[in-house]
Amino acid sequence: MKTSLAIPTLFALALAVASAENARAQPADTSTPAAAATTKKPIPPGFEPIAGKEAQAESVSAPLLVVLAYGAFFLLTFGYVVHLARRQKALSDEVAALRQKLGKGGSGA
Repeated sequence: MKTSLAIPTLFALALAVASAENARAQPADTSTPAAAATTKKPIPPGFEPIAGKEAQAESVSAPLLVVLAYGAFFLLTFGYVVHLARRQKALSDEVAALRQKLGKGGSGA
């Protein structure tokens, strides 16, 4: 069972390393306020901009989100497979017990 954990763990590690390298390789934002002013989108009606410290844009790294999404997907999938394996084992044990109760004892159909 430990070898089945190795593959998803290595895959998640590879994704994390690749995303970290990708984030490090991206150039820093060098846009100037003048360049940003020429590419501004029109303000939608009812929008009121915030002044001060809260006005700074929140930013979450896209590669980090991808790694987290894949990690969550693989963890949930692995948990579901383990759950199914345990249920299958319990059902097999129950079928074997019922066969013994019926006196068939063997594993023939």
